Amino acid sequence: MKLKIMSFNIRMATKHDGINFFPNRTDCIRKMIDRESPDIIGFQEVCDTIRPWLRNNITDEYIVIGCGRDEHYRNEANSIAFKKNSFELIAFETKQLSLEPDVPGSRYHGVGQSANPRIYCHAVLSHDAIAQPIHVYNTHLDYQSELAKILGMAQILGSVSSCKGKFVLTGDMNATPDERAMKMSLELTTKTVVDATASIPSTFHGYGNDNTTGKIDYIFTDAAVLNAHAVIDPPVDGIYVSDHYPVCAEIDF
Repeated sequence: MKLKIMSFNIRMATKHDGINFFPNRTDCIRKMIDRESPDIIGFQEVCDTIRPWLRNNITDEYIVIGCGRDEHYRNEANSIAFKKNSFELIAFETKQLSLEPDVPGSRYHGVGQSANPRIYCHAVLSHDAIAQPIHVYNTHLDYQSELAKILGMAQILGSVSSCKGKFVLTGDMNATPDERAMKMSLELTTKTVVDATASIPSTFHGYGNDNTTGKIDYIFTDAAVLNAHAVIDPPVDGIYVSDHYPVCAEIDF
């Protein structure tokens, strides 16, 4: 059974983006998702104004789940979307990346983490054509502290290592493939993990202004990877879908 997985940092809604302010990007985002038609999407930077837009504009085909990361379940979310005619939701959880994972808004202290709390979401999905459930993880690691990224990835991998069945992990990891937090994923001993997006050289472009960051968006899995690509859409009148390229992988479960 082949499924198309997408990781997409949709870029939060901020007027500082000028012509690429989120309301100006909605039409090209919707067209891109329709054209790519992924079975599962892991979104990052889904702020309070973007979540209702997703629910109202892509839910003809998808179910969108996930709440914000702060103490009131607001602010940015790592939403997961899946095709509602293909999957049933068995379970869902949101965990803080912290030593208190069930305390909303908590974060690592004393490691130089940015002021933003970080989370991961975990959805367990059932598909009629696949014998075992699929575990879908989605995250957005800290951008400031290498140790916070390592701790966050270790926490996610702890859950991945114990899940029964195949998994995918999508996310903006704020880390390039040579960083320790990314190498950890491929060293997991309980599962044979691969970077499905290993062939993609770069994912952050800053609305066409920065191609030097390299790849920071990923799809990891323990299933067979058939192919992968970055969705490189040319801007329309200077408007991009995001400041990141969405990445897709076709995976055989």
